[in-house]
Amino acid sequence: MRSAHSLMDEPSRLWRAVALGSLILSLGVAGIAWGLGFPHGALGVLIGAAMLGWIMGYYGFLVWLLRGKGVQRLLPLFNLAKYPLMMAVVYGVVQGGTPMVIGFVVGVVIPLAVMTALAIWSAFTMR
Repeated sequence: MRSAHSLMDEPSRLWRAVALGSLILSLGVAGIAWGLGFPHGALGVLIGAAMLGWIMGYYGFLVWLLRGKGVQRLLPLFNLAKYPLMMAVVYGVVQGGTPMVIGFVVGVVIPLAVMTALAIWSAFTMR
């Protein structure tokens, strides 16, 4: 028996589904890159997926922590701590060479693709 609620309406279920799908796809793509002889590309995929997952988790945690009316005004203040760390990670990835940069971009796209696929799937199953 299906519930009347979409996966998109339940943040905890959505987060678990995106995390699981991203983990499986990231490990699969990294394994393929490693098998094709691109270990830096495999590492880039894992770093990219982990970084985007960290950002999504970071904002989810802040919204949960700062529940209330002032959340929208307080979120930009927390960017001061996030961006220097992101720039350090991107600098390290760029120093790893072209395969790592391409892997990083693929790793960032994977969670977004999983979330898009879940949204499309959820829209079709609600009909």
